[in-house]
Amino acid sequence: MDVALTKSKLAKTQADTDALKAKFIQLFSEEMESRKGSYFEAKEKKDEVFREIEHLKTSLRLIENKSKKRMNTKAGGYYPLKVEVRLANANLAKNKDSIVGKDIEDDLEIYYKMDNGKDLFKSDSCKNIENPFWTNTFLVTLENNQERLYFQVFVISDIDDKSERLVDTFDISASIIEQHLRSNDELTDNISTSISNFFTLCIKSINDTNPKIETYKARIAKLEEALAEVEPPYKEARNRFEKFLHLKGVELLDEWGI
Repeated sequence: MDVALTKSKLAKTQADTDALKAKFIQLFSEEMESRKGSYFEAKEKKDEVFREIEHLKTSLRLIENKSKKRMNTKAGGYYPLKVEVRLANANLAKNKDSIVGKDIEDDLEIYYKMDNGKDLFKSDSCKNIENPFWTNTFLVTLENNQERLYFQVFVISDIDDKSERLVDTFDISASIIEQHLRSNDELTDNISTSISNFFTLCIKSINDTNPKIETYKARIAKLEEALAEVEPPYKEARNRFEKFLHLKGVELLDEWGI
């Protein structure tokens, strides 16, 4: 009788153990699938946004490359080259007397003309004959490295507009402009002429903005904000999943509150 009772108790104990083990495995599996599902769901959201950002960045780089000045291999540089040109000021002190001549200085004005062999530009007049300065800027397109910008500086009497006299001339080649603007946005060149006049020439590169570029940049910025929002939930889900994989039996029971 005692033996039978003992066997019955042992069987019950074994059954309880098996039931507890089965319950443990069930809880473990359910918890594993829950955390795994949360982790991969959050990861997919993050990865989806990340992939879209990388796709847009690749497309943006392609558009930016196409928007760059095309390479003219024959000319040996990047053309057409769009530039903003400004003859900022001059120092004509050494030749002031010959420039004024028999005229009254206060009656004179000084200006310059610029051309690239196709288009002619004329600045405003300045009353300061010795150290004139100008604020005019002109947009010019240089098609190849054979082109040059030619400058002619004139004085004219504000009493007699037929008294135009040439003060000095100088020029600059497109190749010099292009070489400098490859690595700088602006060229400031202090030019000294053969008769010791000094001019400050400023040339700035002008890049046309492709509307698509701004659109892509705006979309990327918006997606990066979205990525910042999905990143914390993803990290939390990943940490919970990885933590669960490393928990031991007692820690699991404690995690479940058992």
